[in-house]
Amino acid sequence: MNKYFFISALISITICGYSLAQEEHNHLGGSFGGSDFHIKDDHASPLIFSSIGIAPTLQYIHKGDEGRHYAEISYYYDYLWTSSDNFHNDNHRGRIRYSYLHSISEFKVINKDFELFLGGSIASFLCHSDYYHSWIPPSVSRTIESWYWSNSLDLSAQLEYNATPREYFSIQFFIPIVSNISRPKYSSSGDYNYVDNDWKFKMFGETKFFPENFSMDFLFTYQRPVIWKFNLQLSYEFYYSFYNEPQNVNMYINNLRAGLFFCF
Repeated sequence: MNKYFFISALISITICGYSLAQEEHNHLGGSFGGSDFHIKDDHASPLIFSSIGIAPTLQYIHKGDEGRHYAEISYYYDYLWTSSDNFHNDNHRGRIRYSYLHSISEFKVINKDFELFLGGSIASFLCHSDYYHSWIPPSVSRTIESWYWSNSLDLSAQLEYNATPREYFSIQFFIPIVSNISRPKYSSSGDYNYVDNDWKFKMFGETKFFPENFSMDFLFTYQRPVIWKFNLQLSYEFYYSFYNEPQNVNMYINNLRAGLFFCF
């Protein structure tokens, strides 16, 4: 099972999704906000690094009669600190995701109509860190590079309430079922390229099944019209991940964003 498996799965999900959904409403736009990020990567350091950074994202949402398409490109940047002032972490993260969900149930709660969707998604999430140690100021040196790169097929679910065709609230949930994980080798110099004088990381590594690679991602979204065909979107996301090879890496993220979406 390798990268070709994930490429084939993406094509299959896309074809299946578009064959089931009927065009009705589309939402295309971007959001910007803050990211509260915490990471403990034992391969690089026993310390917990954290900070608040930026979290821009681009999203496309297609709302058909029977299904939902969801596509996302997100980027995160944090300059992380720890309990020791002379250590810091330059952290970049990114995610690409496509999801299709099919309607399976409609029900009422306090006279409000809710709809439940179930489906799958394919996602690529990268967390890349450069660890630095400050010596006698202003001397700073990079001590190690570490990363967690997950390419996964996920189970996804969505609960949605629509006040009007353009005003709605949704809760989305994603959990990986099968993942391909790239991590550094056990030795700090195992991925070091002495010709280029730098560490080299790869997109693909070991294939794992749930719960060997454990993560969960919750996304709360609210949209409402503001002017003409534009909607205001407010969203909150909580992401947690744990993986234990070659040593434990544990992280969680809180993202809060606001953005503008064009509806057509």
